[in-house]
Amino acid sequence: MSVSGIVILIVLLLGLHIATSPGRKGDTALSKTFPDRSEQIAALRRKAAELQDQLPEPEPTDTAKPSPQSHKHLPNKYRDLLLRRNRLQKQTGQMQTIVQQEREQNAAKKQEVAKLTATVALIEKRVSEDSPALLLVPDRQTDATVLVVECSNRRIRCGALSDTERPASFRTDLNGKRKFVKHAIDHGRGRDVCFVFMIKPSSIDYALNLVASLREQNLPVGYDALEEDRSVFWR
Repeated sequence: MSVSGIVILIVLLLGLHIATSPGRKGDTALSKTFPDRSEQIAALRRKAAELQDQLPEPEPTDTAKPSPQSHKHLPNKYRDLLLRRNRLQKQTGQMQTIVQQEREQNAAKKQEVAKLTATVALIEKRVSEDSPALLLVPDRQTDATVLVVECSNRRIRCGALSDTERPASFRTDLNGKRKFVKHAIDHGRGRDVCFVFMIKPSSIDYALNLVASLREQNLPVGYDALEEDRSVFWR
């Protein structure tokens, strides 16, 4: 409300006070000659009430954050802006979560690629050095696990080509051969596996007997010859 409005309000209230205040005792006779001003007084009171309603409300001193329900009392354009801001904040949080997940997935893929690169580098090094190790690559058209058995006059080694652990090793005496047969049956029965014997000349006297023992257990077995100075390369 302007300053002039406040001055008018004060003048009206002052006039109202003077008009309604009782006169002195000596002026009783004179007051009876005054005209009736009750209607004017009522009009002044109504005007004062109207001006009072137009006075601005005092600003709140509470600095607390307004509740979401207070948005309903805002003009439509401001309420729409607040709603858009809330939606954008929510979408920003979702995008940040997606970016973090993608970063974690990329980190896992990088680790996998690093492992494969190290394996390839090791194989290339073995090949470049003309290593006597024999690298076997299983056929990708089969889902069966290939268990390679290397037989020599010193030991029997058995392991899967895809395993990162070292192959199991057995002696070539009678007890060692029995342990190998039991090991092969435990790992082959009820599983999708096949055995490939790589037989060195020094082990020909017992290697074919091991092949026959596994075939008697209905296990799929194949064999091939291996030079005496070479060995199977397990990763």
